[in-house]
Amino acid sequence: MMKLNSRETEYLLTVLRAAANGEKPAAPPEGIDWNEFFELSKKQQVYSMVVQAVDINCLPPQIADMLNNFSKSELVRLIAMQNELAAIKVELEKSKIKYMLLKGSLIKNYYPKQSMRQMSDIDVLYDPDKRDSLVEIMTARGYELLSQGGNSDDFSKQPYYTFEFHRALFKDVYGFCPDFSFVWDNAHKAEDSQYEYIMSVEDLYLHHIAHMYKHCILGGFGIRFIVDTYLILKNNAESMDRSYLDDKLAQMQLSDFEKDISSFTFALMENKELSEKQREFFDTALVHGIYGDYNTNVGEAFRNYKNKNGGSAFGYIMSRIFPSVFQMKSMYPILKKHPVLLGFYYIKRLVEKSFTSRKKALNEVRAVRKINEEQKNK
Repeated sequence: MMKLNSRETEYLLTVLRAAANGEKPAAPPEGIDWNEFFELSKKQQVYSMVVQAVDINCLPPQIADMLNNFSKSELVRLIAMQNELAAIKVELEKSKIKYMLLKGSLIKNYYPKQSMRQMSDIDVLYDPDKRDSLVEIMTARGYELLSQGGNSDDFSKQPYYTFEFHRALFKDVYGFCPDFSFVWDNAHKAEDSQYEYIMSVEDLYLHHIAHMYKHCILGGFGIRFIVDTYLILKNNAESMDRSYLDDKLAQMQLSDFEKDISSFTFALMENKELSEKQREFFDTALVHGIYGDYNTNVGEAFRNYKNKNGGSAFGYIMSRIFPSVFQMKSMYPILKKHPVLLGFYYIKRLVEKSFTSRKKALNEVRAVRKINEEQKNK
């Protein structure tokens, strides 16, 4: 767990600050637990950044060997992923599928070394009208379609290839589902391509902030999001159209969130004294890693439901089993054109979740009941 004032957390922040600016970090403090330090960097998904920045001569021999092995295997994986992406792009062009890269594939360009930006998969936005052609391309290349609900089609192939092809940038998360269809209007075509589009830097930042907010309401987002924010702003703040950003942020009701995030980011990355509010934010948003804390997630969702709808734990659970029509349309875009199929998709969702998410659903029910009892006993 990432706790302020621990040797491991403070030195991780020291390393990240230096690495983000292309500098060498200061020597580590005495008594640092290197196993805990690297486990922390893994959980926060900044391991690739740390490995390339930390002075290997400071490390115990066995850990130095481990990092050397990781660096070699990671280089092989990165080269393989980029070669695979290039091959898939050729197929997308042949099939006349409009697409654009998202998230880390763009943000990595702002890191001192692109390989510092850790990515477990490659995210791509594509024209959903060409979905059948996309599935044909990916299955022909040996991929398994793992997930097709929500807003994306997720493909995986051994040993480590994972691509998420997004039909839209967001699905409904506890009522948060901003419409990002405007990114196509602001994008420009890539050189030597008829179908690849490059997202504008303003829209990249807006999507990044909205993505952070989604993780935030799911329990937290970890330090890598902060490093990303710092590097996007450091490289683009002066050139971005601020009036456009402010207008879009206001529409998405993210103005205050973005203001707090940018202020917190520069305070943390420039090693300034954190305010009490910022220290509390650190302990809620960053402490549990990139996917946050499950109990925090459920607790926040339940509180939001009660504040918005009143009602009981039973009402919340029913709302999760039977999402609103708005949420269903977000998860299954076909309902926007054919609302008569709503009943069928409720049944389809129940059947799918009974096989894929039974354990998660039971854990959520237990967590809500516990939270509800605790609130009654206060």
